[in-house]
Amino acid sequence: MQEESRFEDFVGLIGAIDKEIQRIKTAELARFGLRASDLMVVYYLEKNPEGLTGADLARLADVDRAAVSRTVTRLAADGFVEVGEESTRYRAPIRLTEKGYAAMAEVNGLISQIVRQAGGGLLDEQRRSLYASLESVLGQLRVIAR
Repeated sequence: MQEESRFEDFVGLIGAIDKEIQRIKTAELARFGLRASDLMVVYYLEKNPEGLTGADLARLADVDRAAVSRTVTRLAADGFVEVGEESTRYRAPIRLTEKGYAAMAEVNGLISQIVRQAGGGLLDEQRRSLYASLESVLGQLRVIAR
């Protein structure tokens, strides 16, 4: 019975956290003309001003290349990113435009505010322990999934 309860607690909490994060991303990013699915692409591009390829973005954001391609196509059409020339689109460097950097300046402030508020009741040691525990669980789940 205890294992069943642990399963329900874990899956329920992780699922609920993910849903709330998606709700926040959807609501807050819409103000900047971005979608929830855009966040990690523009986030990593801002961290890498020299640009990244679609394959790099897919690996960093842990999504498939087709999803990155769709996101980049939309972001380019909306003026947030520019895609360089290359023989294949997965090797073309993708960079934020001025509009993309301006949006990310505001988004980064919002991220900082939300992270502070969400973890406001945790001491630094509790936060480190939480992240270490989650990394351990993720590592074990990846082993099981293989």
